Amino acid sequence: MRRSLPILSLFASVARSYTIVNDFSGIGFFNEGNWDFYGNYDNLTLGNWDFYGNYDNLTLGDVIWLNEADAYTQQLAYVNAAGNVILRVDDFTNVPFNDKRNSVRITTAQTFDMGSLWIIDAVHLPYGCSVWPSIWTMGSQWPQDGINMMLFNQYALHTTEGCIHTTPPDQSGSSSLVDCSGPSGCLVAENKPNSYQSGFAAAGGGVWAAQFDYTGIFIWFWTRDQVPNSIAQSTSTSSMDLSDWGAPSAAYVNTTCSIEQFFGPQKLVIDITLCGEWAGLPSYYNATCANTGPTGICYNDNVVGSGANYDQAYFELQYIRAYTTAAPGATATAETNIGHNKSGASRTRTRAAAPLWLTLLWYDAFPTPTSTPPSISASELADIVLDPTKEIMKDYVVVDVRRADFENYAIPGCLNLPAHSFYQTLPTVLKLLQRVPLVVFHCNRCKEGSRGWRVAGWYADAAKTAGVGYKAVTLEGGIRAWAEAYADNEKLAMKVY
Repeated sequence: MRRSLPILSLFASVARSYTIVNDFSGIGFFNEGNWDFYGNYDNLTLGNWDFYGNYDNLTLGDVIWLNEADAYTQQLAYVNAAGNVILRVDDFTNVPFNDKRNSVRITTAQTFDMGSLWIIDAVHLPYGCSVWPSIWTMGSQWPQDGINMMLFNQYALHTTEGCIHTTPPDQSGSSSLVDCSGPSGCLVAENKPNSYQSGFAAAGGGVWAAQFDYTGIFIWFWTRDQVPNSIAQSTSTSSMDLSDWGAPSAAYVNTTCSIEQFFGPQKLVIDITLCGEWAGLPSYYNATCANTGPTGICYNDNVVGSGANYDQAYFELQYIRAYTTAAPGATATAETNIGHNKSGASRTRTRAAAPLWLTLLWYDAFPTPTSTPPSISASELADIVLDPTKEIMKDYVVVDVRRADFENYAIPGCLNLPAHSFYQTLPTVLKLLQRVPLVVFHCNRCKEGSRGWRVAGWYADAAKTAGVGYKAVTLEGGIRAWAEAYADNEKLAMKVY
């Protein structure tokens, strides 16, 4: 019977190249087709992830995992001003006794087969007494088919009987339980510093990677200043080479556990629960949190009440990327210029006439906006930005649509949503910004026909169709006019290098 895997990767002796298949990041993180949001009121796939939309009936935690609409409305799932994805526990509602606290659990709409690689770049991980977060994968027969990648400094595989973890010599983590069919799975503890709690955030976060291969499952962790160049220099479209990764933290090799026998295609899952059948057990809870409240009971002393104790119970993710194995022998650093061979020697080729798509402008693939939004002057926007009663994402938001030229100066708190990919993400952008009464778009100059003008028009068209009555405007003169006026005011202009 197939089982569940921890998110790991096989540390092969020959470096393998992976081709990217999904980049979950920024506004596009919640795009349709990436994650499924389903629950009590909607069991259809609406986006990149499924929102569970029910109480925690899996780990018996004291939370209600919200559906997509409620998660957005209650700001438990959103993209912050830095462009990072936030998934969090409700830390603002007064929960009465016998009620549960709201949280989020999301699952990818897509499944990932053997030969997959996942990379997760995080700035902050949820922590605190009673907090039980996880990023993991599950197969069709969970809980007998899944991989728990992290969060309490340990990794685990969950399978049916017959899968035993044998520790290879190049694993840097410490193995403990070896029977993967046990309640806790087969465990490997992370030995590297700053892999969790406040130390993780103070170090600038870090990166996990996991490889799902027929030869084994391996997981790596690097604190921010130790991330290998192949990852640090990667982009949302580049391939990935594992040759500079070093030894994995956890290595589940295909020796005493047949990966093909015990694991089927996997879905990625991210969730935060509270207390439950692990974090709430007295043997675990009392070890570090016994003095949190008067009762010594996880639920009573944490879940009930104002929720102020959950101010650190959130994920902040820069991206999650999924890859698949490339052609045999290919590497991420191999020569890709079709005018040269692998040795670098040039070779001749006949140039054909450029196909039509090479002669089109970037916006020719999209409809011309029918709306012509009004503009706002730099001084008018400056008054709003400096007004202490105005809040970003509540009263207004600035959207910078530059891409490669996002440099020199930017407006503090702006969202960078490049124009070239904006139209495809309009449904998601509208969901996230529909409650913001003023959305200010800009590019370099914001003239008629420019990127800022075009994107503002698309947004206004979509808002009109959806019946959203909020205002889309362009910034007169764009960022150039803004920088000319406010480059020396750090409250109004931040330097972009």
